[in-house]
Amino acid sequence: MKSIKLYLLLFLIISICFSCEDYYSKRVIITIQSINADKSVVGQGESVNLSADVSIDGIINQSNIKYTWDCTHGEFNDRTKQTSVWVAPFENTGEFLIRLKVTYLNNTEEGEITIKVVRTPAVNWGSISGNILNYMKVPLQRIIVSTKTGESDTTDMNGLFYIEDVPQGGTGLEFSNIGFKWATDPQTQVNVSGSNHTHLGNIIFYPSEPPEILKYDEIPNHQTILFIKHDLSNLFEYFELYISYYPDGSDSRLLTTVASRTTSITVKEEGDEAFIALKSIPYQGEASNYSTWSKIYFTDMIDPDARMSFFRYNNFYSATLYWQPTGYEGYYKGFRIMEENDTGYIFISPLLSVSTLQYNIETTPGMTGNYYITAVTNTGNFNASQPEDQKITLEVPSMEFPSGFKGKFGTVGGLNIKLQWEPIARDNTWYLGYLIEKKTITETMEYDWEELVRITNSFTDSYTDREVDTLHIYKYSIRTVSYPPGLGNPEYSLPDSITIKAF
Repeated sequence: MKSIKLYLLLFLIISICFSCEDYYSKRVIITIQSINADKSVVGQGESVNLSADVSIDGIINQSNIKYTWDCTHGEFNDRTKQTSVWVAPFENTGEFLIRLKVTYLNNTEEGEITIKVVRTPAVNWGSISGNILNYMKVPLQRIIVSTKTGESDTTDMNGLFYIEDVPQGGTGLEFSNIGFKWATDPQTQVNVSGSNHTHLGNIIFYPSEPPEILKYDEIPNHQTILFIKHDLSNLFEYFELYISYYPDGSDSRLLTTVASRTTSITVKEEGDEAFIALKSIPYQGEASNYSTWSKIYFTDMIDPDARMSFFRYNNFYSATLYWQPTGYEGYYKGFRIMEENDTGYIFISPLLSVSTLQYNIETTPGMTGNYYITAVTNTGNFNASQPEDQKITLEVPSMEFPSGFKGKFGTVGGLNIKLQWEPIARDNTWYLGYLIEKKTITETMEYDWEELVRITNSFTDSYTDREVDTLHIYKYSIRTVSYPPGLGNPEYSLPDSITIKAF
């Protein structure tokens, strides 16, 4: 009885303790008043002393307060103290968020502070600013300006950049996202001391980079659409388009001028190919160099794209060639289908209307070949020479014999041999059944092969031969059968054979 009372008393004491902890936990309020760092900007690998001012309302036990410091990069000398030291990473720069979590009696409060890490450690810091303009004093946006020590900024709509936290000493400015020359000699070095701010004034550029030819699309009548781009076209008065028949641009001539905001232009040339390049012409100053000389092709007609053309095999004796519209049907009067042979090409179709998108070809089992779809002009012209990528390959399936051919000697209902096989996968539009042949070998004679049966359904999977004698050896072969349209002779696959002895 006494032991039961002791257990009850102990249970009561424990329950009171848990109730008190829950009660006081609800009364506690944690506040992170501030997180302090002795440096807001540091170089890679430098240390920052951290501390936190924390207040807790309610009954507390200071030894039970838990501190947790955290950052995605860098290291702490102790993550669990109210004060700590964070060592900036050696491999990263930028702004890093340092977080602190304070926990007491299931109550948690979080705070954070930002430390900037730069490439070069320094005792004193300054800043640099300036405005970047084109020669017409128009501000340039999206120009990236950086210092040799890694700090950078991008110009705004007024062409202004402002780089903070530049370490004391020489910085040497660099410019990217732009390909221009200085209008006047720039300062190659800016000295910044303490917290001073240096304004460089207006920095003015000449355009010097040509537009880029992104791609080109051929269209009929020896025309090509060029797609061109320059990220800062507002800097130019216009572009110049040059044409040459040599890959190095020698003997080039000016073909036309192009407005600086133009993104595409149609070029017409009588030859089959040429080389095209562009120059940028600034409002004032020197023209740019040529862009890369791009080889451009010109053609009378645009044939249907072979990548969108294909054969569909109806059976062993018929295939349909399909193609997609070119979008240029208004330039010509129809299509013709060509087959490649040893001497070139031969037409296998009459002139098909521009609305026709398919053509049937007679085939045979296992037939292969290369075909082309060519557009024909109103005057009868067509692309007599076809590139390799316009080839459409015909590959008619060959006839297959059934798999799993086997036989078994039996005596039920009389002596017999039951032949079995896996039915051919294709239906009767491809195959019209099977031909089974038989050869008999006796002790004194080996007879010739003879037709045992023709089965006129390709789904059949067995046949029983009842013309069987004991002690004879029988060979059986099976072939698939197909019939060409009309009165043509049947075609057979290669045979599959088995040998069975009747006991």
